[in-house]
Amino acid sequence: MNQELEEKIEELENLIKNHPVYKERQELKQKLLQNKELLQEIEACNQMDCHTKEYREKKQKLHENPEYNRYQKLENELYLLTLEINQRLESLTQKGGHACENH
Repeated sequence: MNQELEEKIEELENLIKNHPVYKERQELKQKLLQNKELLQEIEACNQMDCHTKEYREKKQKLHENPEYNRYQKLENELYLLTLEINQRLESLTQKGGHACENH
């Protein structure tokens, strides 16, 4: 069962990595990593208290960048997909207890 599960997870991982959404995200990430000014703005934002007006204004300015905004949307989609996959895997591998207890 474990070998089969490992193979299916690897297959799923390959499908995701070859999907256009994942590839677009990777391309955008590389572009964004080359934008030093944008990286400085992101870092400054990460150091701020998220409850301040200044933080909200900086965050809004970041989202005005179309590439950053698109990257964030794709990142969220992939995060939610990963979360859903993890929940399904957990339900398949944990039947009444911890996965380790089933062996």
